[in-house]
Amino acid sequence: MRRSGPVWKNHEYVKSELQMAVAKANEQYEEEIYVFKDVGFAEDVGLDLRTGCYKIREQLLLWATSWLVVSPHGAHDTNLMFMSKTSGGFVEGLACGHQTRTFLDLAKFAQVPYHDAHEQDNGNRHNCRTDQGRKYLDKPRTINFTHDTMLAVVNLVLSAKSFPSLRNNPSRSLPSEQNTTGDSFPKFTREV
Repeated sequence: MRRSGPVWKNHEYVKSELQMAVAKANEQYEEEIYVFKDVGFAEDVGLDLRTGCYKIREQLLLWATSWLVVSPHGAHDTNLMFMSKTSGGFVEGLACGHQTRTFLDLAKFAQVPYHDAHEQDNGNRHNCRTDQGRKYLDKPRTINFTHDTMLAVVNLVLSAKSFPSLRNNPSRSLPSEQNTTGDSFPKFTREV
């Protein structure tokens, strides 16, 4: 979770729903293909508490070894440049009325799959399809998966319908981490 900017105020709910999506996908394949990892505050990834400085290595490793990253829009998402081209990619959570091509263009350049997830309605604004510019960009928000496409997008990616070649051979060229049996599985990382 981020401390500033477009944070998800209901972090535990979002985390729980994404964990259930990962469990469902693993159940569908009758094996543990995905490993869910909540990295906590994005601002703390790589932070050296002794010096107050950031070490880039931890941030780069996190993104480079993640098969799928789900995150709210923010500067930290530039790390998608370090994701594998054969990964499930990056899911960018966009607030109501925020329309941007920044990370779509960056993902295209890096040849990393990009998926946008939009807040459709939050009860306060009537038309989320109209560009609101930066008006609501940096506001904390509560995600309601009834009015946000994020969970549907994540479920689609996890179902591998968009990536049949990965499903046929999930360890082929994917960044991975070793489990206790020595098998290799793609990681699902959620950075917020």
